[in-house]
Amino acid sequence: LEGLVEPGLGQARGFTALAWVRDAFVSHAGIDPWPGTLNLRLAGAGDAAAWQGIRARGGTLLPAGDASSCDAETWPVTLTAGARSVPAAIVLPRVPGYPAERLELVSPVGLRALLELVDGARV
Repeated sequence: LEGLVEPGLGQARGFTALAWVRDAFVSHAGIDPWPGTLNLRLAGAGDAAAWQGIRARGGTLLPAGDASSCDAETWPVTLTAGARSVPAAIVLPRVPGYPAERLELVSPVGLRALLELVDGARV
């Protein structure tokens, strides 16, 4: 899948810092999450179709840890930008209306800084 870096809403930083969220990522995805996510918008129709096929097969369920949160699914991935690669996980919140063309990535490192990514960068 290819996508373009987009700005986020700033909500994931606090969410990934919650103890139950961190524990869920560590136990279900093998990732101790960096605070926040990297947001990508899928680059084209082929990427959207491929992502739809991956979603249809299902990911690993991350159950909500409290009543004010939602379940999510996750898929392990390797994020590549230029010559660098980093382990990550796509996280898909199970909320109505979540944009089909958006990917949120969680990683044990700050992806923007490590991969020198700016809004609009292709990964």
